[in-house]
Amino acid sequence: MRSAALIWVVGLASTFTFLSVFWWALQRRREREALYRHETARRLIERGETESALSWLRENEAEAEGRRRGGLGLTALLSMATGIGILLGMHDLRGEVAIHGWVPLLAGAALLVHLFFTRRKAS
Repeated sequence: MRSAALIWVVGLASTFTFLSVFWWALQRRREREALYRHETARRLIERGETESALSWLRENEAEAEGRRRGGLGLTALLSMATGIGILLGMHDLRGEVAIHGWVPLLAGAALLVHLFFTRRKAS
């Protein structure tokens, strides 16, 4: 009995230690990337290439926005697939349990509608 509790304690401690180190490393990588972007833009401006620096910054911003929108679209599709799976998997349960499939389905649909209506115009 005592060893089972010890396994749980060690497992939880190691999981949260891993998550802490992972989050710290992720934040450090983001800081380095921001520093590199800043230094690159500063050097381009110092060389008198202001227009190329601005276009480079716009491209970076557009790439980041594309990645965010792609992730949001994938999240919406996965949420809708989960809702459909719950509804189809529990179709013979007419009651409180099967109705919970509508929550992720409608949340995913709302995300897709949001993505559709918030498209940026090409400038």
